[in-house]
Amino acid sequence: MNCKINGTIETIHEPTEFQGKNGDAFAKQTFTVVNNDGYEGRQQLFAIELFGDKTSLLGGKNEGDSVTVECNVNCRHWKEDRYFVSLQAWKIDSAKSEAQNAPELPQSDVLPDFEDDPF
Repeated sequence: MNCKINGTIETIHEPTEFQGKNGDAFAKQTFTVVNNDGYEGRQQLFAIELFGDKTSLLGGKNEGDSVTVECNVNCRHWKEDRYFVSLQAWKIDSAKSEAQNAPELPQSDVLPDFEDDPF
């Protein structure tokens, strides 16, 4: 299942190296995104993971940056009735404000001369 999360990066944790079952090393990095999309505008916090070469997606991003994160929702079963849900990012875009998305209008202090206008 895919999801899209808009918000602000709250924390960026350092990448951690792990060794897989087959002996290969891989990196994992976690970062958190916060927004006010919760019930009645309450704050929500999302811990999102990056694995392997996807850790490079955070390059150039800083805490406090507004972002849109696209991720997969995964669930793993563990002992008896225990389950773990994780959000694994596959795309991170810098979010633009409404002002940045609006078309730029020409700015001029001079009004056009309408004296020659027949209407």
